[in-house]
Amino acid sequence: MQDKLKQLLEPTPKAEIKFRVGQVYPKKNDKGEEIGASARMLCYVDARYVFDRLDDVIGPENWCTEFKEIKGNMFCGVSIKINDEWVTKWDCGTESNIEKQKGEVSDSIKRAGV
Repeated sequence: MQDKLKQLLEPTPKAEIKFRVGQVYPKKNDKGEEIGASARMLCYVDARYVFDRLDDVIGPENWCTEFKEIKGNMFCGVSIKINDEWVTKWDCGTESNIEKQKGEVSDSIKRAGV
């Protein structure tokens, strides 16, 4: 099992890392006029990558997810079986700008999977 846990800790392959524009910051000249913009880029992985990685390393029968809504926030617990005992890590997702509920679930999966 230690080898499998080490595999899970390996860096994410660069091909699996995606990017999107986060916050946009307007650039202004001395007169306060907008002359352009800069943006913060965010990197992320798809929730499907988390599932595929767990399937490949741990095996589909040795991990599972559970979801809870607490105070209006969606939490995901990702559990893996280690030496016949289940170990769970929980984290909360945040809504996305598109498909809010789906984004919140996906985000909670990815965050718990970390």
